[in-house]
Amino acid sequence: MWLEEFLRFLNVNSGAFSVVFSFIVSVATVIYAILTWKLVSETRKMRELQTRPNVFIILQSREEWINFMDIIIQNVGPGAAWDLKFEVVGDIENNMVKELLSIGFIRNGLRYLAPGQRIQSFIGTFPFQNEDKKDSPGSFTIIVSYKDSMGKEYKDIYELNLAAFLGIKQLESNFSQLQRDIRDLIKAIKEIVIKCCCRNGF
Repeated sequence: MWLEEFLRFLNVNSGAFSVVFSFIVSVATVIYAILTWKLVSETRKMRELQTRPNVFIILQSREEWINFMDIIIQNVGPGAAWDLKFEVVGDIENNMVKELLSIGFIRNGLRYLAPGQRIQSFIGTFPFQNEDKKDSPGSFTIIVSYKDSMGKEYKDIYELNLAAFLGIKQLESNFSQLQRDIRDLIKAIKEIVIKCCCRNGF
């Protein structure tokens, strides 16, 4: 008896149930579309992170002699960097700026920098113990622009302040002593050769 009543109720209100069901389906479809869009966005972000290059530029003193300054350019990102272009902004009379501008890839750019690839170049000597405030070592800026494998462009700005290196000290290494010993040995050999040549009339 109750089953017949229930079926009659469903039959009478079938239109209303249809509207409610359609509404639920519509809401579920919208929620599914939003979740799908979020998933696609996250997947795209993950793909970008996996292919994003990150070109890093620093100054570093050499281990064997603290006064020798190198510039290091390295791609620390997981993706390759393409079409690298460099712009040096600073005092053109600064010896390090001059040395930078004489480097071929700084002037003309780099076609490609692989993930983890590192380029290191000597750019000059630096007076680390200089306490003369009037003789400020200054600073310069390097602007590097590049693309990832998908063609997306990036631009990073590095201000390299030489004053930050003032006062740095380094303990003498065995390598430094070895360098001096080799220089002394070469000098002594030259003197011996010259004396021998003079005695034999060469």
